[in-house]
Amino acid sequence: MNEEEKGIEIPCVSCGKLLHLSPGEYGITTNYEEYVEENSKDYLQADLIIGSSANRFVLNIPGIVCNGDCSLDLLDTVPDPPGLVCVVEITPTKAASAMMQMQFIEGTEAVVDFFLQLFPTSAEVMDIAAIRLYQEGEKRRAYDILEKGIEHCDDADKLRIELAVLCGMDGASLLGLQLMQDVSPDTFRYHVIKGNLHRAADQWGEAADCWKMAIETDPSDEVAWFNLGYFLLSVEERFSDAEQHFLAACDAFPAERRFRAFLGDSLFFQKRKTDALKEYHRALPMQGGDSQFEDTLRSMINQCEGGMSLAKDPDVEKKEAACKQAIKSNPDDAEAHYKLGIAYYESGKHKETVKAFKQAIRIDPDYIDAHYNLGVIYDNLGMYEEAIEAYKQAIKIDPDYALAYYGLGLVYAKLNDTDSALEQYEILKSLDSELANELFHDGQL
Repeated sequence: MNEEEKGIEIPCVSCGKLLHLSPGEYGITTNYEEYVEENSKDYLQADLIIGSSANRFVLNIPGIVCNGDCSLDLLDTVPDPPGLVCVVEITPTKAASAMMQMQFIEGTEAVVDFFLQLFPTSAEVMDIAAIRLYQEGEKRRAYDILEKGIEHCDDADKLRIELAVLCGMDGASLLGLQLMQDVSPDTFRYHVIKGNLHRAADQWGEAADCWKMAIETDPSDEVAWFNLGYFLLSVEERFSDAEQHFLAACDAFPAERRFRAFLGDSLFFQKRKTDALKEYHRALPMQGGDSQFEDTLRSMINQCEGGMSLAKDPDVEKKEAACKQAIKSNPDDAEAHYKLGIAYYESGKHKETVKAFKQAIRIDPDYIDAHYNLGVIYDNLGMYEEAIEAYKQAIKIDPDYALAYYGLGLVYAKLNDTDSALEQYEILKSLDSELANELFHDGQL
């Protein structure tokens, strides 16, 4: 009989009775049926229920108790017991789940010791034990578990790859890459983790190759999609390639808000702000992202709707000066007047913005972006009749210009002209159903 089959002996934390526990044993507490009958099942929800042929007991990790009064005594010591839904069999997977999710009566160290003793060869248990300890600042113990476990566990590659991850997190990415040399490429998440280590070592080309391989071998690896997209968009600034990548990512992860927003970014930096705005509006009602992401998304929408500059130089005065110089060189340069309007908008000079957009339109009457953004600025200034005319001019130039219908519908809604707003909504449904839904929601139609 090997060590794992023998099980362990552990005292009841309430009465001190010595209990024998073996992995995989089945059982529930004696009083469990009574708790269910009394509609108080939640009372034991924090407990992992296990048992043996000789004894039945509750495991509130790692505090094992007998049954009956002992379990109640233990629960009484924890007013709001955290933990896991009741189970009837203790396995490495259940142990790993508990270590990741629960707060423990006797502390994480005691829990780790308990499960490592119970499952001395389980790589799954060792892996999660090391992660939990590392998260709580016990880095040396985490490393020890992984390093020693590699010698006798049932899946050495699983521990090697986790050890490589920790090395990367602690600034030893080259050591992590050395460890990866002994890991089979078929190991779960091998390529994405190797790519992350190359990135940490500032080896971006090798990292990108690994992320590509990760996506090929496992198209569901969201991290690989994200990291490769970041490389294309922000490191290489290959905006067209980033666009194609994030289009595919949005197809693979339709509910992932970040991919939709990053698709917008890839279009934005190709100076395709109309297309970018569509993607930003699609991302807006989706779930996910922290407050910083939310602020950035809304900032990008404002930049597109207000026609703000696509240039990365944040110095507005320099932008104004550059545009004025271009106009001085060529007074009939419609784009220079339009960009001057953009610079004015960034400075909060709304009247000057209107004049610049109008001058761009005088030079080029079909300058659709100038018409659309003139509608936006009029809307912001509360000049709704003028906004309506500007949006209609944009639609006259391009009857499929979805954003103009959206802006026009919002203005009608502000004027309480619900019929006209709904008319724009109906047209928009055939052009861009998601943007139509936003109009219906934002305009409170």
